Amino acid sequence: MNFVLAFFFPYLIALYGAAYNINQVLEGIVAKNPPDPSSIPSKLGPLVSVFEPGFNTYSILAALVLYCVVVLLPFLLISGYVINRWKGCISILIGMALPGILATLGFVPQVNFLPREFVLDAVGVLGIAWGMLPVVLLGLLTGWSAVLVLSDALQLRDDFRHLYDHAWYGTAVIAGIFFVADLDAAHTARELQRENELSRQASAYLLRQVREYDNQCQSARSSAKTSCLWASRVQQTLNEYATEDERLFHSIGPTITADIYEPFRYGNDPTKVAAIRRELIEFNANRCPRKSLGNGSYQSMISGVCQRPPGMFVKVYPEPLDGQVEQDYVYRVVAIANEMIVPFLVSSREKQAQLKQEVDRNNRYLNFKWVFYILFSIAAGGKIANSTARIIDIGRQPPGEQRRSLQVLRLTWGGLKKMVGSILIFIRWCWDKVRHLSSKAPNPGP
Repeated sequence: MNFVLAFFFPYLIALYGAAYNINQVLEGIVAKNPPDPSSIPSKLGPLVSVFEPGFNTYSILAALVLYCVVVLLPFLLISGYVINRWKGCISILIGMALPGILATLGFVPQVNFLPREFVLDAVGVLGIAWGMLPVVLLGLLTGWSAVLVLSDALQLRDDFRHLYDHAWYGTAVIAGIFFVADLDAAHTARELQRENELSRQASAYLLRQVREYDNQCQSARSSAKTSCLWASRVQQTLNEYATEDERLFHSIGPTITADIYEPFRYGNDPTKVAAIRRELIEFNANRCPRKSLGNGSYQSMISGVCQRPPGMFVKVYPEPLDGQVEQDYVYRVVAIANEMIVPFLVSSREKQAQLKQEVDRNNRYLNFKWVFYILFSIAAGGKIANSTARIIDIGRQPPGEQRRSLQVLRLTWGGLKKMVGSILIFIRWCWDKVRHLSSKAPNPGP
């Protein structure tokens, strides 16, 4: 029993890893839009990754085993017969049994075909390379055996192989498009990361200023002011913005400036937002006064508190206040740069949402690209089969050596008929013996 388990172990573990990888790829293809993270209660914990497979992994494993036993193995044996009759079949059997023989002798390579984790609703997650290896090998053997048997059964000549080469080289050239697509996808992903890093830095920059303003409100005992109440409440929101990466910022980031000015609002109150902005503008004017130089020019003193916002955050003009847009605010030295940072965070969230959609599309393309590679491995097997067909001169053999695949099917069918007939004869013989013995048995008395 241990011998049987050791023999089949390398095949089962390889197919098990292949089933994991196939399930992970299918998980990405059929993945639905994830829920809004803000609507998920924190007590539920992480919902994106588990260490258990999807519900259909074992179904995929069963399908792979059934395919190998019912479809692939017969085709490989027929291919061996096409190459060198029964010697070819024996050679195929020995080659296929070699991993099991080595396993029973204790020579089992330590190869982990299973991914580290199974990710739910994951777009662009493809498992691991070792898990893809058995899938590619199955595709290669399928293409090789199918094309070789087809070439023998139909006696396909070089015309078919030349046409196959035309399609093969055309497909190889088209595959170069993947190279350009991968470069574009990588550029989009980097752009999303850079934009997210800017939004995090801007949130952290404004958070430091808000904390300083909150401390001053507490020291001056003016915490009842609208802007002071805002400064004490908005810090949690800015802290989340400063620590959230590109995967979720597009969902939790501010869609309008009121999301920051009223972080826990139950309704949009423009008057309250305007009051906060006026108080902060007044605070900046008092803390960082400007000296007029005439002709609309001003001079401000830069200090550890009063500074111009970094240029990478100065990309959007402030929103109108009292019907006016202070465009020169871009150059002002301020103690709290809410007029520039808040609109920037809103525009950054919108840009990240657009980039995230494109990144998700590119990631889903990786799942379909994986499927293309599997189909390509089948085509590669067919390409090898054409070379094998040239070696054994399929299409130029003597009449008695042609269509060996059909010959082995006839031999197999004939053998099965004889075996079934023999079994039926044996069953009938046993039945006759039972009837004969029962007829000689004495009848029981009354």
